[in-house]
Amino acid sequence: MPRLNDRILFIVVYLYPSKDDAERGTKVGGTGFIARLRTQEGWHDYVITNRHNVDGQSFPAASWVRINTHDKKKPVDCFEGDWSWSETDDIAACELPFHRAYYKYDHIDTVFFLTEDQVSDLRVGLGDDLFMVGRFINHDGTEKNIPVVRFGTIAMMPQEPIIADGKPQESFLIEIRTIPGFSGSPVFIRMEAESRYKDRQFKPNLTDKQMLDNWGHLEKLLGIEWCRVKGETAIAPLINGSTFDIQVPTGMSGCIPAWRILDFLKTIETR
Repeated sequence: MPRLNDRILFIVVYLYPSKDDAERGTKVGGTGFIARLRTQEGWHDYVITNRHNVDGQSFPAASWVRINTHDKKKPVDCFEGDWSWSETDDIAACELPFHRAYYKYDHIDTVFFLTEDQVSDLRVGLGDDLFMVGRFINHDGTEKNIPVVRFGTIAMMPQEPIIADGKPQESFLIEIRTIPGFSGSPVFIRMEAESRYKDRQFKPNLTDKQMLDNWGHLEKLLGIEWCRVKGETAIAPLINGSTFDIQVPTGMSGCIPAWRILDFLKTIETR
């Protein structure tokens, strides 16, 4: 994987159960990222995360957003999100309640969201390079948010839903290193696009053309990480003769496709 643009770090925010947790940088919560939806009326910046991070059904609701600022005396600030969530997908969103002049963040425009048509037109498939930007909760930055990047590949296309906690979810199966805290992280696919769309149906839009001209490749949002696929439970012995259960790690995660996020954002705009 070639060198990434550092801007990618500034699209990520951290989520916490309370204002106090956010201000102290407590090792709880999850990840969100900022997406920009353009409409005829203008544009709107949303924090995107998983529904299970903020709805309070499985864990304490991590509804507080911590975001970096330009103020050296107060490098982070926080607010409680006014969350909406999908009834069908593990996706939630809240609109940013402020102007970006004070807050230090970047965004991913929805024109960079991978579409279902582009999956075919760009021949997206097994082994494609991925990177995920999120919160490494064990070393995530105390005075300010410092996200990390993790790398992986597509292991299975979204042919059948992944079932986690009894709930089916349309997903890519991805092989990528993850632990608790990364839920809600954006997952990107990187493509040497010239060899992908030659003599095919893919027609680059203006932003795609600019990326191709400047970088020589395409990066698109594949989706959002939402679960770790659990392995079998094994029984391990102890020295005293007793045993304990351990869960065999699979190294696999579920990634909700970007087009599901875009569909959800459009429903919010029409409410």
